[in-house]
Amino acid sequence: MLYLRAARVISKDLERLFDFVEPSDANLTTYSFEILGLFTRVCFEVEANLRGILLENKYRPNGEVLNANQLNMNHYRKVEQSHFLSKYSVLFPNWSDGMKDFQPFASWAEESDGAPDWYRAYNRVKHNRQISFPDANLDNLCHSFAALIVLISSQLWREDGAATFVLGI
Repeated sequence: MLYLRAARVISKDLERLFDFVEPSDANLTTYSFEILGLFTRVCFEVEANLRGILLENKYRPNGEVLNANQLNMNHYRKVEQSHFLSKYSVLFPNWSDGMKDFQPFASWAEESDGAPDWYRAYNRVKHNRQISFPDANLDNLCHSFAALIVLISSQLWREDGAATFVLGI
């Protein structure tokens, strides 16, 4: 599966980044071009997974057929209703300060609309890197990676509770 393969490649790249930037609370605001590149790739994959879920399930708002380019985070938020993404937590076990817990879709548990903070940061960086470069930081990268893991897990977890794959950092 292409989505799983992409997540594994990203996981390896995140591990490599952790050779240079210590995964710790003290470094959450650390930003760099390396983090920017990985953050962007992760967000592409998050969008691809969300888009894939909607298109595979023939999502049609108001009966209207949309193509992939018309979908946005307001549409993607509908996946919360079927996949309960806000209930997932992703633990980073090798965090310097002890295990670190990320809940990338926690804001979707509320009735508020819109994108999670890390996704808004991605859009700020994408559209105005000169001003928003600090948003390409370790905290947003880890939240986006956790979102990718949540999406993969919510789609591939089997009924008997056994994971069909293992991604570790």
